[in-house]
Amino acid sequence: MKVVDPLYRRAIANPHQHFLCTLTEIYSYAQTEGAVNQIIASCCVLGIIEGTKVAIFASNHPYYLFWVLALTRIGAIIVFCHARLSITALERQLKTIGISFLVTDRETTIAAIKTIPLVPSFADCQTVPPLWELHREHSIFFSSGTTGEPKAVCLTLANHYYSAIGVLSRLQVTKNDGAWLLCLPLFHVGALAILWRCLWGDLAIYLQARFDAAQVIHAVQNNKIGWLSLVPTMLVRILDHPSFDASLTAWQQLKGILVGGAPLSPSLQERCLQLHLPVVTTYGLTEAASTVTTLTSNEWRAHPHTAGTVIPGLAIRIEEGKIKIKGRSVLQRYCHTTERAEWFDTKDVGYIDGSGYLVVCDRSDNLILCGGENIYPAEIENLLLLHPHIRDVCVVGKADREWGQIPVAVLQAELELSVQDIKEFCLRHHLPPYKIPKQVFNWAALPKTETGKTDRAAIGRLIACHPDRE
Repeated sequence: MKVVDPLYRRAIANPHQHFLCTLTEIYSYAQTEGAVNQIIASCCVLGIIEGTKVAIFASNHPYYLFWVLALTRIGAIIVFCHARLSITALERQLKTIGISFLVTDRETTIAAIKTIPLVPSFADCQTVPPLWELHREHSIFFSSGTTGEPKAVCLTLANHYYSAIGVLSRLQVTKNDGAWLLCLPLFHVGALAILWRCLWGDLAIYLQARFDAAQVIHAVQNNKIGWLSLVPTMLVRILDHPSFDASLTAWQQLKGILVGGAPLSPSLQERCLQLHLPVVTTYGLTEAASTVTTLTSNEWRAHPHTAGTVIPGLAIRIEEGKIKIKGRSVLQRYCHTTERAEWFDTKDVGYIDGSGYLVVCDRSDNLILCGGENIYPAEIENLLLLHPHIRDVCVVGKADREWGQIPVAVLQAELELSVQDIKEFCLRHHLPPYKIPKQVFNWAALPKTETGKTDRAAIGRLIACHPDRE
């Protein structure tokens, strides 16, 4: 199935309409179309054609999006690389999937891979037919890897398309809503999802080079922003920023603040409800081209502990406590595998509540097996976040000769808390004794991934290196 590139259509119909804005620049549809065609010309000179795998290793920048649009029109396969990878790790990832070209904004040399500047020296402008083949392989993302080695996820353009129109339909987004603020890193599928939504929804993108709470608050106050996407850590930093209170009215007037990547803690939910913020909780994963379920902001006020219902085009069911999905936005395969299943196992644990909304409990990979009992860290973490002195927490399992594994809590707290302090707090809140952390580590800060998720795998490795530290 082929469709006309929506950028091309809008560049003809509304050439002067704003498509991409930054703190210092504005690109109309016509200007974006021009930049895309210049990149296409450069690709023709370089020998990048349909099916060529091209990696992008760069920070947020307008030309990052222009490259995505140009490579999409050519029919190349785009490989999105974590912007903070070491060169060694980057080289290992690229060589496993056979990359010939690397687009980057930094000095990078990798044997047998041609490096191209993010803002290239342009050749004479050439064009290719502005048609997109939806069902071809389009992009490769590396899953977050918070529980192990990242997997290379292959997505088609159809996966992105159906995800985008599903979200637009579920949230009833209109072109009059205002720009969608994009401050997530562009190598993340949740960030690229904003590009597709804005292209098919006729919305402008307000792009930020990186997440900065002060800049996000300033943008919401001083620009026509309708939507933005955050992870919970970002939302906390915004609410804690000294300039937030003065901007509260602007935040309350947004169409929606999409929050995903991790569950909202009970304390953060309550804080947002008290501030009357139009929060939209979502649940998604790379393998579903971002969003699986979402609430609307009105629904969230009545069901703040849930992740909503599936977007159009997807189906969901619970098998033995695990969330399984199928639909047009779900990947067909991982790279280097041919395995396919009718229902994709998300590896997440959850249930459908009495009102038909999905409640996500935890990752099954995070499960701690302690003396034959199943312990899900999220339950303990949500409880500990109610402690008045705890700002952040991660609970992981640590190998134990007697119990197999024991729960261990890593805290970012305002004062040092002992195992006894945590035990007394948990017992007061009726947590079963076997779920109470047996060791407590007080750290100045918890390591995070680029998208703001707690880096559970890194914490597990650090805990294993310091078995006697409490």
